[in-house]
Amino acid sequence: MAPIPRLQKKTYAFVSIPILLFSTIFIFSKLIIPPLSPFTYMWLRSGFGTLSVLCILAATLSFHVLKSWKTCWRDVLLFSLAFHLFPLIIVFLSTPLTSATNQVIINNTSLAFVMILNLVIFRVMPSRMLVIAVAINFCGILLVMWPLDFSQNPSLIGDIIMAAGVMAGAFFPIFNKRLTGKVHPIALAFSINLFPFLALLPVLLVPGQFDTIITLGTVDFGWFSIAFIGIGVSGVAYLSGNKAYQDKAMTAELYNAFITFVPVLGVLWGYLLGEVIDPVNYAGAALVIVSIIIANKAPASRNITRRDGDAPAREHVQETEMKKEKVTGNEC
Repeated sequence: MAPIPRLQKKTYAFVSIPILLFSTIFIFSKLIIPPLSPFTYMWLRSGFGTLSVLCILAATLSFHVLKSWKTCWRDVLLFSLAFHLFPLIIVFLSTPLTSATNQVIINNTSLAFVMILNLVIFRVMPSRMLVIAVAINFCGILLVMWPLDFSQNPSLIGDIIMAAGVMAGAFFPIFNKRLTGKVHPIALAFSINLFPFLALLPVLLVPGQFDTIITLGTVDFGWFSIAFIGIGVSGVAYLSGNKAYQDKAMTAELYNAFITFVPVLGVLWGYLLGEVIDPVNYAGAALVIVSIIIANKAPASRNITRRDGDAPAREHVQETEMKKEKVTGNEC
């Protein structure tokens, strides 16, 4: 297997923006959950995200890019609701039913889930180097979050719900990569905010849900926090991630490996905020960095040929796009 093309320099800049912004989400979300419920949180977050991307469309006079939904709007709708909104809601709902330690461990399997789903569904065999990178990454994240508190008594049901959310979320980077070849990055960022925002509107009719939004004004930095998360994370970060996926060398697994650098930055934020950081946490951060380097240099995953009589295998993005001439358009 030939090595995959190196990432372009601008791709590193694009992927660094989501990493930086995602690392702050834990700081700001702790201020507003509660009083916000998972549903009102996602509704406000999606609303601010929609508004931010709408402003970008207006500022760049790029409303025409929304036409890229035309031939694949069903895929975009499924991607926005099933692989973006649903996993986030599930993870939020599992929070009170499981321990923080188990959440760290289960959430840390997301990169492995991406690799497994690509193998099972799209028949993409990962390289040995990528498997090694995933294993090192898993160990590194555990050390970053060390010490893990196993004294809590989490519910098995909560763990199962959390695992289901993480597995569903593993589809997100896979389809994100595939859709960026069809839908303009700005249009895709707009859709993953607009559709969840519209889908959650009926939730506000449930008694008590709208009241949680009203109480947000009584929380210090409440509206600032949700606006920052919506504009920064749901708007700018997702848009920048879509731009990173335009690089032919950026795969779903590699992008997810980069995103695992978020807990490492979380440790840095903790240090700057006065928390005591143990040497084992730094060792974990080093392992995460090593895993990203290995994943970046891993040979291209190969598409498994199906047996005669089976449906034809889908062409893998890495293998096909390496042979195509570089294109500048990104619309369907």
